[in-house]
Amino acid sequence: MKRNIFLITLLGGLVLSTTSSCSSVSHILNNTNSENQVTASATQIKEITISGSGSGYQPLKILAFAYQEKYPNIKINFNPSNQTSGGIQGVKDGIIDIGSVGRELKPEEQNGIEYQAYVQDLVIVATHREIEGVTNLTTEQLNGIYSGQITNWKEVGGPNSEILVLDRAEDETAKLLLRQYYFGPDLPMSPDAVVLQKEKEVVESVKSIPNTIGPMSLVKAKSGDLPVNLLSLDGIKPNSENARNSKYQMSRMIGIVWNPKLELSDAAQDFIQFVKSAEAAKILEEAGYITMTDPN
Repeated sequence: MKRNIFLITLLGGLVLSTTSSCSSVSHILNNTNSENQVTASATQIKEITISGSGSGYQPLKILAFAYQEKYPNIKINFNPSNQTSGGIQGVKDGIIDIGSVGRELKPEEQNGIEYQAYVQDLVIVATHREIEGVTNLTTEQLNGIYSGQITNWKEVGGPNSEILVLDRAEDETAKLLLRQYYFGPDLPMSPDAVVLQKEKEVVESVKSIPNTIGPMSLVKAKSGDLPVNLLSLDGIKPNSENARNSKYQMSRMIGIVWNPKLELSDAAQDFIQFVKSAEAAKILEEAGYITMTDPN
């Protein structure tokens, strides 16, 4: 209990002190709607509004920046994220042009809208950079760590130090994927595990707090050369090759939705086509995503 209080206090400080990455991807994300990209007059500006899953915002913002570089009279606005369900409902109600979705749609959600998946982002398990000797975990070892049966890194080939487990809520994509491919539906979680609400909290914690382990986006782990150890699971590395041949299966499908019954602007329709293009795929491959379209 004392450890949880310490972790939660330390995490609060981490979130407040987080600084943005100086990587090219972070530069793109921080400058998506920069006014210096707009060279046309206000009366010529055509706006596109996007809302929905926050996990889908990162690749869409990368593409939005590239698109606005080509067409400076287009302004792409990102509303505050409100989950995949919010993006779906927003396009159904005609409130937004394009919805961001961070998973495949359920059958009951598909009625009346168009859906296009365009990238995959792998969910990986990472440890703090100082955990030496641990590069791979078997399913049994991973389950042992998260259930609290394995509590010291030396039990899996690492240093003699207590494992600090970072977890996600049961309805978060990362946890759903861990349940699907490794934990199963019934594995009880350790009472000492710290459940974090946001992925950026996991990323900053694994980066900064010794002895930690937690799930995160591969793209976020790679962007800015994040100093963490990416683990293989059952001997399979989390990379694009293993994802494409279905050896590594923990990936979240990221896509967009729109309402074909509405009269979308020419700009919105064109941006949708751009998201699906080989040009966009090449941009996203360079950022570390696994695309659904051949970038060549």
